[in-house]
Amino acid sequence: MTKGSKDELDINSHDWQFIKNSLSQCIASHFISQQEKDQILDFLKTIENPGSKVLGLIAGSRSTNSLILSLLQGSNMQRARSLQKKENFKA
Repeated sequence: MTKGSKDELDINSHDWQFIKNSLSQCIASHFISQQEKDQILDFLKTIENPGSKVLGLIAGSRSTNSLILSLLQGSNMQRARSLQKKENFKA
C-alpha cells in the first residue's frame, strides 16, 4: 500500500477522492506544503472513525481550504497533546 492510500483508511471512496483532490489543489496553490499534506494523511490514519469525522468536516466546511485547515488543525492538536504527554512523563 502506498502512503495515505484509501486501503489504509476507513473512509468511503467518494470522500477519499474529495480529500485527495482537495490536498492536491491546496499544494498546487501553495496553500499547504507537501510536509503538511503528509502530516494530514498521517493524522487521518491515527484517528478513530476517520470516515465519520471526515464526513462531518466536509459537510461543515464552506470551502476546500476550510476543510484542509480543519484537518491540519486536528493534526497539530494531536501532535501537541502527544508532546505534552511526553513532557509530563519525563517530569
